[in-house]
Amino acid sequence: MAQYPSDMFPLSICTWVLQRFPHLEKNGFILIDAWPFMSPMLYVFDPEMSTQFTQVQSLPKSNDIKSEFRPLTGSKDLVTLDGPEWKFWRSVFNPGFSTKNLVAMTPAFLEEVRVFVDKLRAAAQSGEVLKIEGPATSLTIDVIARSVLGARLHSQTKEHPLQWALAKQISWLSPEYTPPSILKLVNPVRPILQWYYNRVIRNALAPSIRQNLSTQADGGGPGHGETKTVLSLAAKAYLAEKPQNTSSAQQANDEFASLAIPHLVMFLFAGHDTTATTLCFAYHLLHKHPPALARLRAEHDAVLCPDPSQAESQLTLNPQLLINALPYTTAVIKETLRLFAPAATVRQGQRGFFLTHPATGARYATEGMFVHQNSHATHHLASCGFPRPWEFLPERFLAPAAPAAEGDDDDDAAQLHVSRKNAFRPFELGPRACIGQELALLELKMILALTVRVFEIETYPAGAPAGAEVLGTYAVGHVSGHPKGGMPARVRVRV
Repeated sequence: MAQYPSDMFPLSICTWVLQRFPHLEKNGFILIDAWPFMSPMLYVFDPEMSTQFTQVQSLPKSNDIKSEFRPLTGSKDLVTLDGPEWKFWRSVFNPGFSTKNLVAMTPAFLEEVRVFVDKLRAAAQSGEVLKIEGPATSLTIDVIARSVLGARLHSQTKEHPLQWALAKQISWLSPEYTPPSILKLVNPVRPILQWYYNRVIRNALAPSIRQNLSTQADGGGPGHGETKTVLSLAAKAYLAEKPQNTSSAQQANDEFASLAIPHLVMFLFAGHDTTATTLCFAYHLLHKHPPALARLRAEHDAVLCPDPSQAESQLTLNPQLLINALPYTTAVIKETLRLFAPAATVRQGQRGFFLTHPATGARYATEGMFVHQNSHATHHLASCGFPRPWEFLPERFLAPAAPAAEGDDDDDAAQLHVSRKNAFRPFELGPRACIGQELALLELKMILALTVRVFEIETYPAGAPAGAEVLGTYAVGHVSGHPKGGMPARVRVRV
């Protein structure tokens, strides 16, 4: 590992090992035992073996993940809960994250994207090298706040207490098996700061929770001047199961307000972090592959009007275009997620639960181990259904009848398509699949539609520190992968 930087994204470690020791690929997993720092880790990359612990039987989330997020949410959120409690809260929040409901929020999302466009335009006028991850992160936290809370944080123009406290709290999260984390764990001010940041977060969320509960009590919603936010629909689902007399109604409101906060915090964290980094990597890949960028722009010309200034009005009038009229844009996003999978699921191995190799029938015990679905490795193996796995080829996610990309003949394009079921899993699959994946895809399509025809975005321009490119441009982050150096970029307005 000496040839790689110490801050390399841990999700890529399995891919690195398979490159060094390709004979291990036939097993469908690798086992890394880093005792005494952590329990043995089974990195599973075979798609069929991955389905066994995520879809056929959904193993509980790992104790390590629960411990890591405990200071942030008390391990009472959809990411860390298990069993009936998880099932109940998933059903409560599902309606708000439905495609139909999210599409209805398109005008609100576009309002936030407009601020981001102005930020890019200002960077183009100044000629400065912009670390694009910062503005992208502020944009995505504003969007997730609009969808979940129905509130404008204005994080893109000023620092909001909720954004500030959440970022501070996240900075203290760290897995317990690395030396820097040990120093954090023993720092005597850590629990005091975490208590304070959680207090700020709760106080910042309280007005939105009261507003959404008031909307339900007043019979609000569409037709009553209110938007169906994720929170308002969750309150409706929760309160529907509670008695309707006055005292019990107030008690139910108080219960919901308290119990919903950990979920809201996790939505705000997960809903902005990975989406922002995916946007950065999409810009980077498009800059490195001009034919794909040209094809993306051509699709936007055809669907959203050749005049880029009309894109926002087109999407406002017909937001359904984002769902079914931009196949190449969707393919670009999926290929970005394939190359730069933002996160992965880690489950707790169980006594009596064995992984079975689909070809040999060999069985492997999981008790006492973390079972990790390593999407980074899965997505970078031809044997897992991804021909030419290190190339950026959005065409692999288009329907077979789609025209071939520039430089590919029809036969080559047909052979690119993902050939193994359950292989593409950036949001995971099965009952624990990411609840916010439709929001992420909708948001990314919207941002690309309003920016790629207006700007040239040159990532890692000459003179900007790029750092070493290792298995892509990941280098930092333990919870999710981030672009090296915040992804410096030079922005120019297209003539």
